[in-house]
Amino acid sequence: MRDSDTAPATARGERTNQAFLLEVADALRFVGDPLEVQAIATRMLGEFLDASRVAYVEMDEGKEILIHRDAVRHGAASIQGRYTWRTFVNPNTERAWRSGEVWAIDDVETDPSLADDRANYIALNARAMLAHVIQKDGKFVGALGLHSAWPRTWSDADKALLRELAERTWVEVERARAATALRESEEKYRSLFASIDEGSCILELLFDRDGVASDVRYLEVNPAFERQTGLASPAGRTHIEHVGVAPGSSWLELCAEALRSGVPRRQEVFW
Repeated sequence: MRDSDTAPATARGERTNQAFLLEVADALRFVGDPLEVQAIATRMLGEFLDASRVAYVEMDEGKEILIHRDAVRHGAASIQGRYTWRTFVNPNTERAWRSGEVWAIDDVETDPSLADDRANYIALNARAMLAHVIQKDGKFVGALGLHSAWPRTWSDADKALLRELAERTWVEVERARAATALRESEEKYRSLFASIDEGSCILELLFDRDGVASDVRYLEVNPAFERQTGLASPAGRTHIEHVGVAPGSSWLELCAEALRSGVPRRQEVFW
């Protein structure tokens, strides 16, 4: 039998939990893919705690459990996949999770709380388990859990580490997911912006010392704008830099009024 004071020692070395959490934060800092965040966090935790399996779980409470990424060691098999809620959750488990505490099982074969689920965990070669369920707005949204192929006596430090890493991983997954959604939205916008037949541009309105609109800087233009105006590659330059004269004063005043009021304005301009 191994316990948490001896088995993870070779992986931990002299590192403290805080040092490990800083290492994970550094590793995740610039990761933009939510699944890659999950893969890195589970791999690093598995190595640090010498676990046979670590999984990041996404939950749709009462419906589905999704495991997109897990890290396996010591010959354990991956459990990536889609599961029904009751595959891993029984009344005892759910009560423990709703307490907000880390769910710790030192030995699957002797723990009385597992009831009819004992055989399922033994089949997964999970003799000991540690899991923290992430709750937001009173609902389960995810979890970080690990299995050990041998019985383990989990320490308070192990439990605190898992809880902290689970919460941090959820934050990083959500950050990466939001960044991915924004990137995809921007790509759709740019595709539409470039393909439409109407000339379109994004401008920065420039003012003189007296606060009067005096020029514009072209920030983005689409191909149709260049074709219709005859201005070739104006992005990044002011109108005066590009053609030598300022835009018409009435058009600049119209732009300034729209900027001040926030109300769209319309005017036909002949170049």
